[in-house]
Amino acid sequence: MQTKKAVVEKISEETITLLMGEEEREMIIERNPDLFPKELKAGEWLELEMEEGAILSVRVDRTETDQVKKRIQEKMELLRRRAREDEERQDEEDQEHP
Repeated sequence: MQTKKAVVEKISEETITLLMGEEEREMIIERNPDLFPKELKAGEWLELEMEEGAILSVRVDRTETDQVKKRIQEKMELLRRRAREDEERQDEEDQEHP
């Protein structure tokens, strides 16, 4: 038995699309209410117990999910800040050279 990490990419009524491992290999699987939590959301990270390609159990990895969300939020804030600074710099240049 091995443990694998995956992120939930997409959820439909019948399937769940996961990106598996660091190579983010796409895996589309049938939505099994006995295996996957009902409240599962896209973007959540999972730990999967697997054997011979079959998923035996699923656990939402809240720590990984929170860490990834925080990294994304920090990157988005950095991009917003840079965009504001660029806009302010452009405004200053426009005022200096009308």
